[in-house]
Amino acid sequence: MIDLSPDSWSLRATFSVAELTNLEPIRFQAAFTKRLIKVRTTSTGSQVKRTWRRGGYLNQFYEQQELASRTVPLNRSKILVLPNYGEGPYNLEFRPVGLYLPNVAISIWEHRGEDVPGITQDGDAGTGPGLSAELEQRFNDLPQQIAEQFIPLLDAGEIND
Repeated sequence: MIDLSPDSWSLRATFSVAELTNLEPIRFQAAFTKRLIKVRTTSTGSQVKRTWRRGGYLNQFYEQQELASRTVPLNRSKILVLPNYGEGPYNLEFRPVGLYLPNVAISIWEHRGEDVPGITQDGDAGTGPGLSAELEQRFNDLPQQIAEQFIPLLDAGEIND
């Protein structure tokens, strides 16, 4: 299983601006090597509507060629699985959805763990399981894991009503 705990991520890039003046992509200088990326985009202010769902797009580049583009949600985190097309590091750029987003900030973390061959972002072509399938399996396993931990305690009389 993939370790997705907070300690398994390394903050690699950040950007913030009070007001967007153009929609030019923001190219990050950091070079990334892992396929698992966690991204969080926020926009704060009284004009931000709760119905706004998209913060922008995160584009992956390898040797100046765009490999993939992923939608980045607004005001929440998302784990992305990016393609692995080369032997070297790749770069990322963020393209905001519009000039109307105030106080925009983006943070990008790279997974520290081993790469998981075959895992794909849901909707990608591939032979491996999608990331949400992995997370869903973990969620489905929780009741069994809880039962395995607490039933022995109940049997031993360590937990009382």
